Amino acid sequence: MITVTIQVKPYLAAYLQSAYAHCTVEGAIRFTKNQNLYSCLLQLTTPRPKGVSWRDQGNVILSLPCPSVGKDPRTYNYLGEEAVKVLEQEINYEMRMDYYRFLRRNKFKNGMMFTRATELYLEEHGMTELIPE
Repeated sequence: MITVTIQVKPYLAAYLQSAYAHCTVEGAIRFTKNQNLYSCLLQLTTPRPKGVSWRDQGNVILSLPCPSVGKDPRTYNYLGEEAVKVLEQEINYEMRMDYYRFLRRNKFKNGMMFTRATELYLEEHGMTELIPE
């Protein structure tokens, strides 16, 4: 398993670690092939440029996709600054979609107010201290 470490906003890191806790292997989050983040990660990886350190720094460790045909993670194991920004944006989109689903489900099925549902969502994903309001 080849991994890459990236730096994302702390609340996105907390969301990933909470939402994908069941997909974590040796501390690295592994996306399944039917997830959008899998294909984004696969498309954004490039060969590591010469002179770039092999020691990645960040707050999220991701397991690189290993497709049977296509990019070999032993070669394509680098995410540049722009690629990390794109991936961070995709993570943000996924978190927001999950949040809105959570809000609707709790509002219309359980009759919960949006404010209470938001507090519950933040608690479930360990983001209470990371969001100021």
